[in-house]
Amino acid sequence: MTARLRELGYPAPHYVQVAADWALQEELPGAPLEPWRPLSESVAAELLALLEELHAHAFPAVEGVTRAGSWRCVGASSVLSGARSYLRLATLRDHSDRLRELLALCQDAVRRFVDRVPDAAAIVHWDFTPDNVLVSDGRVTGVIDWEGVRPGDPRFDLVTLAFYAPGTPLIEQALTGVDPGVRAVYDSHLCVRQAEWSLRRHDEATGERMLAYALEIASRFPSA
Repeated sequence: MTARLRELGYPAPHYVQVAADWALQEELPGAPLEPWRPLSESVAAELLALLEELHAHAFPAVEGVTRAGSWRCVGASSVLSGARSYLRLATLRDHSDRLRELLALCQDAVRRFVDRVPDAAAIVHWDFTPDNVLVSDGRVTGVIDWEGVRPGDPRFDLVTLAFYAPGTPLIEQALTGVDPGVRAVYDSHLCVRQAEWSLRRHDEATGERMLAYALEIASRFPSA
């Protein structure tokens, strides 16, 4: 996938070697952006252009990868059933009332709006966060961490960017055309994924901060 993207001029790294649990990538110039803060207008504009590039190309035929008919269940199943490798719903259910509240809000949103999610098969990065974007002298020099790439709706990456770079006007403006129910499904996945990840991997203060942020996002889910 990254080889194909580089042919198109996309700033993806060259994967030198890939094993079951690690990957060796070519080092690209620049430093990662910091998450949880607005992006500059120039960087936001570059990232929107890169996402449009992904919109323009269907996921190529890859052996063992289903291209159509699977995207709708990807985000839904992660929120309703979890994902063994990185998202354990029992972590949330067994921890506290607030985490159970978050999970209930997100599962309810998925059940109500999942039918609005398109079964698309374009290129989705899956972890399009600021700390996977490299910048040098105010310009984007690379997008890294493609191990989760899959066929689906590229607007998921846009919602992801908004989730991790809140308060970025250009990103929010780009999201005005996204069905609020579809955004709620994608945000539900991100809320559950980040809260569960922080609970297991980060300190208690960070986990509580991520939970509060996720609950704030979930409180804005549309009623219909």
